[in-house]
Amino acid sequence: LDLRMQGIFASYLAIFVGATLGLRTCGRSPLLLLGVGFIVIPFVPASNLFFLVGTTVGERLLYPCTVGWSIVIAATSDIKGSLPVPRRLRGCLLAVLSCLLCIYIWNSNVRMGHWKSTSTLFETDALHWSKSVKVLHSKASELQGRDDLDGALEYYLKSLAVFDDQAITDYCIARIYLNLGRYSEAHTRFDKILNGHGIGFHDGNDFLWMTDLGWLLVKMGALDGGIHYLREGLSRMPYSCYGWNALGVAQANLGQLEPATQSLMQALQCDPDSATIWSNLAVVFLHRQQVPELTEAIEKARSLEPNLPIVQHNVRIFSGLGLPG
Repeated sequence: LDLRMQGIFASYLAIFVGATLGLRTCGRSPLLLLGVGFIVIPFVPASNLFFLVGTTVGERLLYPCTVGWSIVIAATSDIKGSLPVPRRLRGCLLAVLSCLLCIYIWNSNVRMGHWKSTSTLFETDALHWSKSVKVLHSKASELQGRDDLDGALEYYLKSLAVFDDQAITDYCIARIYLNLGRYSEAHTRFDKILNGHGIGFHDGNDFLWMTDLGWLLVKMGALDGGIHYLREGLSRMPYSCYGWNALGVAQANLGQLEPATQSLMQALQCDPDSATIWSNLAVVFLHRQQVPELTEAIEKARSLEPNLPIVQHNVRIFSGLGLPG
């Protein structure tokens, strides 16, 4: 017998005992049966045994189970008229329940203290639940949001060490590699996603990996393949400024200047204050020899972010060519 199963067996045994007591005393103590019902009925779908409900719904179904246990404890603490329990045993039971109540109140206060900041919350969870795929992924996402890419990469890899077939985690790792310029490693992660089960992706967010894979292929010089994935991603999420900008850059590199102009203009429709997009559009206007439009675009980019490296780079090129900017 695996000793790790003792907690599970104890839980099922407790539910069985509670159900038995509830059925025996349902006429005199219907509260006990009600509590057992709150435990058992939500637990069946939450277990994913008979039909799939998923992690998100399953977690929410555990909340009524907690309510059920509270009702059961409250019902068993008032068993004077329900079961022939000796007075001494009844007093011991009430003492134990009182101690549990104090412990729960203390733990609740400690737990609420963890919510003082996102960093503290995820750090504590990762420390105590180091085998939880979701907790480790959440901690990594929090670090990635703070631009701590090395720390985020460490926790993403820890999450994959627990369960390796997580497409959403591999995608986050690929994005980090993409931002760090480690394109071959990013491409390896995308290959793994394409050959896996796509866990974490669905019709509402699969445009993410398509858009980033498209941009990665553009950066690696596979322009036709990159454009294919970018178009696929944009067909699912047409309001992706990042995607339109990437598509415009790819089309410009292929010499498709008119489609590139249209793509970059589409990008500006959803993000008119992006200096990067204005700067890229200026380069396209340069190749199309449209000097007035070039001047307007680069001046707009300089007014938005004059210290942006790509803007400064393009300004130097235009100045060297004797063009405005």
